[in-house]
Amino acid sequence: MKASKSLLAGTFLLFSSVCQASYIVNFAELADGENNGGGALTTGPLGESAHNPLKYEWDDMVMRVIGMENPTGKVDDTGKNYRSYAYLDSGNAGLGVCTIVDDDGQCNPSSDDNVSFEEFIRIQFDQAVNVESITINNNHDGGFTDSSRLKIETDILDSGDLNLGIVSNTLTNDDLGWVLDMANSNWTESFTLRYLGKSDQIDRHFYLESIEFSKVPEPSILALMGLGIFGLSLTRRKIKK
Repeated sequence: MKASKSLLAGTFLLFSSVCQASYIVNFAELADGENNGGGALTTGPLGESAHNPLKYEWDDMVMRVIGMENPTGKVDDTGKNYRSYAYLDSGNAGLGVCTIVDDDGQCNPSSDDNVSFEEFIRIQFDQAVNVESITINNNHDGGFTDSSRLKIETDILDSGDLNLGIVSNTLTNDDLGWVLDMANSNWTESFTLRYLGKSDQIDRHFYLESIEFSKVPEPSILALMGLGIFGLSLTRRKIKK
Protein backbone atom coordinates (compact mmCIF):
# COMPACT_ATOMS: atom_id res chain seq x y z
CA MET A 1 0.00 0.00 0.00
CA LYS A 2 2.86 2.39 0.85
CA ALA A 3 4.52 1.66 -2.47
CA SER A 4 1.28 2.44 -4.25
CA LYS A 5 0.97 5.79 -2.49
CA SER A 6 4.57 6.67 -3.21
CA LEU A 7 4.15 5.84 -6.88
CA LEU A 8 0.95 7.87 -7.03
CA ALA A 9 2.62 10.85 -5.36
CA GLY A 10 5.63 10.68 -7.68
CA THR A 11 3.45 10.50 -10.76
CA PHE A 12 1.35 13.43 -9.52
CA LEU A 13 4.42 15.57 -8.83
CA LEU A 14 5.86 14.82 -12.26
CA PHE A 15 2.56 15.63 -13.93
CA SER A 16 2.26 18.88 -11.94
CA SER A 17 5.77 20.01 -12.85
CA VAL A 18 5.03 19.49 -16.53
CA CYS A 19 1.69 21.29 -16.43
CA GLN A 20 3.04 24.27 -14.48
CA ALA A 21 5.82 25.09 -16.99
CA SER A 22 4.11 28.29 -18.12
CA TYR A 23 5.83 31.53 -19.15
CA ILE A 24 4.69 35.13 -19.60
CA VAL A 25 6.84 37.79 -21.26
CA ASN A 26 5.49 41.33 -20.95
CA PHE A 27 7.28 43.49 -23.51
CA ALA A 28 5.55 46.65 -22.29
CA GLU A 29 7.09 46.11 -18.85
CA LEU A 30 10.53 45.42 -20.36
CA ALA A 31 10.29 48.68 -22.31
CA ASP A 32 9.40 50.52 -19.09
CA GLY A 33 12.39 49.04 -17.24
CA GLU A 34 10.68 46.17 -15.42
CA ASN A 35 11.34 42.44 -15.76
CA ASN A 36 8.87 40.00 -14.21
CA GLY A 37 9.21 37.18 -16.72
CA GLY A 38 11.53 34.97 -14.70
CA GLY A 39 14.33 35.20 -17.27
CA ALA A 40 16.80 37.78 -18.57
CA LEU A 41 16.95 40.13 -21.54
CA THR A 42 20.43 39.26 -22.85
CA THR A 43 20.81 41.50 -25.91
CA GLY A 44 20.62 44.91 -24.30
CA PRO A 45 19.35 46.98 -21.39
CA LEU A 46 15.86 47.13 -20.00
CA GLY A 47 13.93 50.21 -21.06
CA GLU A 48 13.35 51.69 -24.50
CA SER A 49 15.91 50.08 -26.79
CA ALA A 50 16.57 48.45 -30.17
CA HIS A 51 17.62 44.81 -30.58
CA ASN A 52 18.75 42.88 -33.64
CA PRO A 53 17.63 40.35 -32.66
CA LEU A 54 16.07 40.51 -29.19
CA LYS A 55 16.83 37.53 -26.96
CA TYR A 56 15.12 36.64 -23.70
CA GLU A 57 16.56 33.62 -21.91
CA TRP A 58 15.52 31.31 -19.08
CA ASP A 59 17.59 28.48 -17.62
CA ASP A 60 15.77 25.99 -19.83
CA MET A 61 14.58 28.04 -22.83
CA VAL A 62 15.57 30.81 -25.23
CA MET A 63 13.18 33.13 -27.08
CA ARG A 64 14.44 35.12 -30.08
CA VAL A 65 12.53 38.02 -31.67
CA ILE A 66 13.27 39.51 -35.10
CA GLY A 67 11.79 42.70 -36.52
CA MET A 68 11.19 42.49 -40.27
CA GLU A 69 9.77 44.55 -43.09
CA ASN A 70 9.03 43.83 -46.72
CA PRO A 71 8.17 47.03 -48.61
CA THR A 72 7.49 46.64 -52.29
CA GLY A 73 10.78 46.04 -54.06
CA LYS A 74 12.90 46.22 -50.92
CA VAL A 75 14.60 42.84 -50.53
CA ASP A 76 18.17 41.80 -49.91
CA ASP A 77 20.36 40.00 -52.45
CA THR A 78 18.92 36.63 -51.46
CA GLY A 79 15.35 37.77 -52.03
CA LYS A 80 14.43 37.43 -48.37
CA ASN A 81 12.60 39.92 -46.18
CA TYR A 82 14.54 42.94 -45.01
CA ARG A 83 15.84 42.73 -41.43
CA SER A 84 14.95 45.60 -39.10
CA TYR A 85 15.18 46.06 -35.33
CA ALA A 86 12.90 44.56 -32.72
CA TYR A 87 12.15 47.70 -30.72
CA LEU A 88 10.96 48.05 -27.11
CA ASP A 89 8.88 51.21 -26.94
CA SER A 90 8.17 52.66 -23.49
CA GLY A 91 5.06 54.40 -22.18
CA ASN A 92 2.54 51.53 -21.97
CA ALA A 93 3.35 50.28 -25.47
CA GLY A 94 5.50 47.19 -26.02
CA LEU A 95 7.40 45.55 -28.86
CA GLY A 96 7.45 47.02 -32.35
CA VAL A 97 9.69 47.25 -35.42
CA CYS A 98 12.16 50.05 -36.18
CA THR A 99 14.16 50.47 -39.39
CA ILE A 100 16.78 53.03 -38.32
CA VAL A 101 18.25 53.71 -34.86
CA ASP A 102 20.56 56.49 -33.73
CA ASP A 103 23.88 56.21 -31.87
CA ASP A 104 22.01 55.89 -28.56
CA GLY A 105 19.96 52.94 -29.78
CA GLN A 106 16.75 54.97 -30.09
CA CYS A 107 14.39 54.73 -33.03
CA ASN A 108 14.78 57.50 -35.61
CA PRO A 109 12.25 58.87 -36.27
CA SER A 110 10.63 58.09 -32.92
CA SER A 111 7.26 57.48 -34.58
CA ASP A 112 8.66 54.47 -36.46
CA ASP A 113 8.63 52.18 -33.42
CA ASN A 114 5.55 50.02 -33.90
CA VAL A 115 4.47 47.23 -36.25
CA SER A 116 2.99 48.97 -39.25
CA PHE A 117 2.07 48.39 -42.86
CA GLU A 118 4.35 45.77 -44.47
CA GLU A 119 6.15 45.06 -41.18
CA PHE A 120 6.02 41.99 -38.98
CA ILE A 121 7.49 40.37 -35.89
CA ARG A 122 8.94 36.86 -35.97
CA ILE A 123 9.21 35.07 -32.61
CA GLN A 124 11.27 31.89 -32.39
CA PHE A 125 11.83 29.41 -29.55
CA ASP A 126 14.59 26.84 -29.17
CA GLN A 127 11.97 24.17 -28.51
CA ALA A 128 8.31 23.49 -29.14
CA VAL A 129 5.82 25.56 -27.13
CA ASN A 130 2.08 26.02 -26.93
CA VAL A 131 1.18 29.71 -27.36
CA GLU A 132 -1.76 30.34 -25.04
CA SER A 133 -2.45 34.06 -25.47
CA ILE A 134 -1.11 37.16 -27.20
CA THR A 135 -1.88 40.72 -26.09
CA ILE A 136 -1.53 43.61 -28.53
CA ASN A 137 -2.38 47.29 -28.25
CA ASN A 138 -2.42 50.51 -30.21
CA ASN A 139 -2.10 52.79 -27.19
CA HIS A 140 0.06 55.40 -28.94
CA ASP A 141 -2.17 55.75 -31.98
CA GLY A 142 -5.75 55.89 -30.77
CA GLY A 143 -6.73 52.23 -30.54
CA PHE A 144 -8.19 49.94 -33.19
CA THR A 145 -11.17 50.33 -35.48
CA ASP A 146 -13.32 47.78 -37.29
CA SER A 147 -11.00 48.03 -40.31
CA SER A 148 -7.86 47.03 -38.37
CA ARG A 149 -6.69 43.57 -39.29
CA LEU A 150 -3.94 41.28 -38.02
CA LYS A 151 -2.55 38.01 -39.35
CA ILE A 152 -0.98 35.35 -37.13
CA GLU A 153 1.06 32.58 -38.69
CA THR A 154 2.68 29.74 -36.78
CA ASP A 155 4.59 26.69 -37.98
CA ILE A 156 1.35 24.74 -38.28
CA LEU A 157 -1.41 27.35 -38.13
CA ASP A 158 -2.53 30.23 -40.30
CA SER A 159 -5.18 32.33 -38.60
CA GLY A 160 -6.24 34.17 -41.70
CA ASP A 161 -7.44 37.73 -41.15
CA LEU A 162 -8.44 38.73 -37.61
CA ASN A 163 -10.54 41.87 -37.41
CA LEU A 164 -9.24 43.77 -34.38
CA GLY A 165 -12.28 46.02 -34.09
CA ILE A 166 -14.75 43.22 -33.41
CA VAL A 167 -15.00 41.09 -30.28
CA SER A 168 -15.26 37.41 -31.26
CA ASN A 169 -14.46 34.01 -29.79
CA THR A 170 -10.76 34.64 -30.33
CA LEU A 171 -10.54 38.31 -29.38
CA THR A 172 -11.40 39.95 -26.08
CA ASN A 173 -10.85 43.58 -25.16
CA ASP A 174 -9.32 44.43 -21.79
CA ASP A 175 -8.02 47.70 -20.34
CA LEU A 176 -4.58 47.34 -21.94
CA GLY A 177 -5.36 46.01 -25.39
CA TRP A 178 -6.71 43.06 -27.29
CA VAL A 179 -6.10 39.58 -25.91
CA LEU A 180 -6.01 36.88 -28.54
CA ASP A 181 -6.89 33.48 -27.12
CA MET A 182 -4.45 31.04 -28.73
CA ALA A 183 -5.22 28.05 -26.48
CA ASN A 184 -6.03 25.87 -29.49
CA SER A 185 -3.05 26.95 -31.59
CA ASN A 186 -1.27 23.61 -31.13
CA TRP A 187 2.49 23.28 -30.72
CA THR A 188 4.94 25.51 -32.55
CA GLU A 189 8.55 26.68 -32.46
CA SER A 190 7.89 30.02 -34.15
CA PHE A 191 5.13 32.39 -35.11
CA THR A 192 4.69 35.66 -36.97
CA LEU A 193 2.53 38.69 -36.22
CA ARG A 194 1.79 40.68 -39.36
CA TYR A 195 -0.35 43.79 -39.90
CA LEU A 196 -2.73 43.59 -42.85
CA GLY A 197 -4.19 47.10 -42.79
CA LYS A 198 -3.96 49.44 -45.74
CA SER A 199 -1.12 51.96 -46.00
CA ASP A 200 -3.47 54.94 -45.75
CA GLN A 201 -5.20 53.86 -42.52
CA ILE A 202 -4.62 56.12 -39.51
CA ASP A 203 -4.69 53.20 -37.08
CA ARG A 204 -2.33 51.00 -39.08
CA HIS A 205 -0.06 50.18 -36.13
CA PHE A 206 0.15 47.81 -33.21
CA TYR A 207 2.52 46.82 -30.42
CA LEU A 208 3.02 43.32 -29.10
CA GLU A 209 2.38 43.83 -25.40
CA SER A 210 2.83 40.32 -24.03
CA ILE A 211 2.74 36.63 -24.82
CA GLU A 212 1.91 33.66 -22.64
CA PHE A 213 3.03 30.14 -23.53
CA SER A 214 3.90 26.80 -22.02
CA LYS A 215 6.53 24.20 -22.77
CA VAL A 216 5.56 21.09 -24.66
CA PRO A 217 6.42 18.02 -22.53
CA GLU A 218 9.34 16.08 -23.95
CA PRO A 219 8.64 12.51 -25.09
CA SER A 220 10.86 11.12 -22.33
CA ILE A 221 8.80 12.88 -19.66
CA LEU A 222 5.55 11.63 -21.17
CA ALA A 223 7.02 8.12 -21.26
CA LEU A 224 7.92 8.32 -17.55
CA MET A 225 4.43 9.53 -16.73
CA GLY A 226 2.94 6.65 -18.68
CA LEU A 227 5.27 4.19 -16.96
CA GLY A 228 4.27 5.55 -13.56
CA ILE A 229 0.56 5.21 -14.32
CA PHE A 230 1.11 1.68 -15.68
CA GLY A 231 3.08 0.71 -12.54
CA LEU A 232 0.32 2.12 -10.36
CA SER A 233 -2.30 0.04 -12.14
CA LEU A 234 -0.22 -3.13 -11.67
CA THR A 235 0.22 -2.36 -7.96
CA ARG A 236 -3.51 -1.93 -7.51
CA ARG A 237 -4.18 -5.25 -9.24
CA LYS A 238 -1.78 -7.04 -6.90
CA ILE A 239 -3.42 -5.45 -3.85
CA LYS A 240 -6.86 -6.56 -5.01
CA LYS A 241 -5.63 -10.15 -5.49
